[in-house]
Amino acid sequence: MKMRGNREHVYKVNQNPSAHEAIEPPPNTREEGPPPPELRQAPPKVIECDGSPPAPDLFESLVIPGPTAKRSDAAAALSEGEKVHVWSKSRGIWIEDGVVQEISKVDVQILGEPIYKGSVFVVFNEGSNSKWVRPTDIQRLLRRPGASPTAQAAATGSPAAGAGTPMAPGTGKDGTEEQAPNADAVAELQEELRQARGDLLALSKSNKGLLTQLKRARSSNTALQQKLDDQTQMLQKEQEFNAALVDGLRQQGTRTCSKASDRHETVACWEYLEQEPDAWRRYLPDAEKALEEARSDKLPELTISSSGFRYRINLSAMTQTNVETRRTCTIRRREILLHADAVLKMTTETQTLRGENQRLIVDLCRKSDEILALELDIRGLQENIEAKTDSIRSLKAKIRSLSGEIDELHASHERTEECLVEAKHTARKLEVRHTELQFEHDSMKTNMEKLQSALKQERQKLYTTVLSQLPPKPLNEAARGFCRSLDIDDPKHLALLEQFQSSMANHRLKLGSDHWCEPAKVSVTRIEELIHPANQQLYEAMRRMRASEDSCRACTPTAGITAFKCEVQPGWVDMNEYLLYHGTSRCNAEQIMARGFDAQRGGESTGAMFGRGVYFAQNASKSDLYTTCDLCEGIGNHDFRQCRHAQGERCILVTRVLLGESKTAKNSGGKDQIRAPQRDDGISYDSITALEKGEGGVLDHKEFVVFKDRQTLASFRIFYRHDSSCSCNGCQHRRSGT
Repeated sequence: MKMRGNREHVYKVNQNPSAHEAIEPPPNTREEGPPPPELRQAPPKVIECDGSPPAPDLFESLVIPGPTAKRSDAAAALSEGEKVHVWSKSRGIWIEDGVVQEISKVDVQILGEPIYKGSVFVVFNEGSNSKWVRPTDIQRLLRRPGASPTAQAAATGSPAAGAGTPMAPGTGKDGTEEQAPNADAVAELQEELRQARGDLLALSKSNKGLLTQLKRARSSNTALQQKLDDQTQMLQKEQEFNAALVDGLRQQGTRTCSKASDRHETVACWEYLEQEPDAWRRYLPDAEKALEEARSDKLPELTISSSGFRYRINLSAMTQTNVETRRTCTIRRREILLHADAVLKMTTETQTLRGENQRLIVDLCRKSDEILALELDIRGLQENIEAKTDSIRSLKAKIRSLSGEIDELHASHERTEECLVEAKHTARKLEVRHTELQFEHDSMKTNMEKLQSALKQERQKLYTTVLSQLPPKPLNEAARGFCRSLDIDDPKHLALLEQFQSSMANHRLKLGSDHWCEPAKVSVTRIEELIHPANQQLYEAMRRMRASEDSCRACTPTAGITAFKCEVQPGWVDMNEYLLYHGTSRCNAEQIMARGFDAQRGGESTGAMFGRGVYFAQNASKSDLYTTCDLCEGIGNHDFRQCRHAQGERCILVTRVLLGESKTAKNSGGKDQIRAPQRDDGISYDSITALEKGEGGVLDHKEFVVFKDRQTLASFRIFYRHDSSCSCNGCQHRRSGT
């Protein structure tokens, strides 16, 4: 609980509960002298915890006697909440925002300092300062806002406002400069001080509550003791009556017994087995009457209450069960003579009274223990109060010792500010340097991107140049064809590898399926360049003848072709010359490399959807579906449908194809078609381009068909393997065997 400008009263309690001496007030420090002796004669009441009756009121016993000064008329007229001016001795001025918070009604002692009746507690200086003003100092240190400063000074002897030379703020009485306190540290210590005062007040209230409980416990103890005495007297009377009854029965002797026996006057006796083997105890009369009535009514069971417990009686099994503890014991019924019944009833009642007496003794002991525990709690509270008082003293000492630390903090703060200014200056320099470096980095990044773009363009130009060129003719044009393996850093190898990997596409799992497989994952093992002088001579002758037919205009380009297009040589027209892929068995690939393509055999193994010609694709993944591997070659298999080796080495032919004027086909043509269809001008087309479904065709990927062998030239052979993690449609069919 945070309080500002207020003070809690903490009352000092006698620390020795067994002592009877009065609480002595602290040494007197007032200017008007020691208190009158007549006010020190009556010792205050103290709290006793040794079993004697407690004091009627806790705070009445805690009042510290002291001199009661006569209150002046000005003090008597003050009221709580009233605004006053407070004279500051250290600053030598009147502080005009004072408020009367409390007026003491009795003489008390707070934190070891006496506060006399009539003292006024004021808060001033915007609530940051507070103090108690004694009755004799009220007229000198306090004044109402409307009072005349001259009259006030004349009446009280205090300096008038503006009189003398006012002291400069921040200077002490001797003119030395006072150090400004550290607001946070002082506020923190003041908060701890207020909390400690609040804890002391709470402990005092708790002490009062414990004393009230102790008073009640002692009253209850007295009542229990009185009840125990009454029960003891009743027990003594019962024992005397039983003794007299037994003597009377003995005097009756055999005569009474014989008369009872002759009349057969017996009564029912109900008993329960209290302890094995034969410690039977009779029920109380009310319980015995209920049992007998239940037996007469032939009830199987009933529930009775006895000695504060409830029991369930089973008359069939002759057992009783404690409803709370579930303990079960045996019961019995027997008939005894009338006089024996009377004796037995008296004995039973006597035992019951003794049990009640024993319970009262136990309750008395328990209450005594509770009283002792309360007394121990009170002693603990008194020790806590003393500890809190010591803590408050230490806090005050700590506050006084803060001035030196505050000076060091001020000096450290000034040094920190200097370092901060220097750090800000350095930070500005670093920001400027960072901006310069960032600009340089952005410039270098832009230049790097430009260089990379230019390098990519140059690389594409190089690839286009090297792939567009036909291999040089050998000196002996009649020489047989041969293969030349390309190095991995050869521009042709790099260009073909890039084109091959980028042409892998998704394919359906099977014809008509809606499931599309992942693109093939392959690794190229080697690339060979095919050199066949005779076939190359025929291809060049066909290109010259085709160019002479359309020497004035170029061929119509076909949209949507992603395959590599050879660049047009200077002085030539564009004849739509592309590098396309052709997939076949390894055996057929060897024959094509030796003798070239045979358009008349086109479609023998795969079907002639657009006529009998040579079929090519712009996606290597489509040509891959019609290949066999090296393992098939070892077993003599030349049918791609029978290949079951997903990771075998395969090869695809990269062919230079002269498409020329190509007819775009959306639907399949005649299977027996052996030449390209004619144009409107009567001249035949050079090839057929089968369109995809997205373009209105019937295929998932474009295909190209040529009907003349001399329009094709097998230029390269790419060897590759599918990765073990490949899940393309070809690998799935080869693994499953379908």
